Amino acid sequence: MGRPLQKGDILEINNARILNKPRSTPCDYIPQYPSNAVIRAILGPQDDYFDQGIIALFETDYMVTAKADRMGYRLQGAPVPIKGDMPESIVSEPSMPGSIQIPPDEQPIILLVEQTVGGYAKIATVISTDLSKVAQTTPGDTIRFEKTDLKTAHTLYREEINKINKLKNYF
Repeated sequence: MGRPLQKGDILEINNARILNKPRSTPCDYIPQYPSNAVIRAILGPQDDYFDQGIIALFETDYMVTAKADRMGYRLQGAPVPIKGDMPESIVSEPSMPGSIQIPPDEQPIILLVEQTVGGYAKIATVISTDLSKVAQTTPGDTIRFEKTDLKTAHTLYREEINKINKLKNYF
């Protein structure tokens, strides 16, 4: 059958070979995750529920609270009020990672990958390339939202894919 592995043993796997020199990731490819993240977002899908709330969302630094996990990040800062003639909640609907929903306490929640349904109006959506920045913030860090558009989001997405492909070829 064999013997237990011992120090110095080399396991051969298909066509794998030992590297001549250690690999390292180029500095340009190592993401920076500051404790005061700027997160880009596109308005919608229910941005028509807000007027002053849109201004508040994009002009406030929000603190990441201890209620931050894979389902969502609860933020604390200036209230994001819903228009007076709009309901505080909506019919539950599918949600996507990055949706920024506003519950009755008017404090934003950024939905992440484990949250699939939401019943509060979603004022904006974090662009996909910035979701990793959100996920790397920790309680006490701050997030400031920056309004962007779909064209810019698509450009940033393509740039990220190109960067990943270049990195694949680097190794």
